[in-house]
Amino acid sequence: MVASHGTAAGKRSDPPHLLTPERGSVGSSNPASAASFTFPNRVLFGCGTRASLAAELARLGVSRPLVVTDHGLVASGLVAEVIAPIERPVLFHDVQANPTEEDVLAGLAAYVEERCDGLVAVGGGSPIDAAKAIRLMATHPGRLADYDLTQGGLSGSPPISPPWWPSPRPRGPAARPGGARSSSSPRPAARRSS
Repeated sequence: MVASHGTAAGKRSDPPHLLTPERGSVGSSNPASAASFTFPNRVLFGCGTRASLAAELARLGVSRPLVVTDHGLVASGLVAEVIAPIERPVLFHDVQANPTEEDVLAGLAAYVEERCDGLVAVGGGSPIDAAKAIRLMATHPGRLADYDLTQGGLSGSPPISPPWWPSPRPRGPAARPGGARSSSSPRPAARRSS
């Protein structure tokens, strides 16, 4: 799980390779405990880190997050488990396997209409990519294509976006948090990153 509030940097903690047996290192009899490190975003990982979601959102000043996910994860019951501690979540689960700009604009409409003040992404690459794009468009004018890095997209935009909290699956590309995102245009052959 990654917590990010604009470009603010938090206090750095021990890197994950410095785990000791007391903290649940490989080969210890203790289960792995939650740990964190910050570079450039604060990353919480380990057993039970989902339980800190409500506290982390409060720390970021988020009281009404848009939860971005897909139908499959909602049907599995995982989303309900993750967002149970959140008091006023707004669920947006219309993200396709390869999110389009239409998905992003529908999520942005929900964000604005429901007066959300942050985002939680639950799932794999598609919900996380869609949430990143919604986050960008919530504070930046124009079209998503205006922020295409291959066309000089972020050169004139300020790095201010609403807080967000991605909760990736434990495997796959989405398990690696970062600032980039990709989504398909309505034409499947075109791919954009920002």
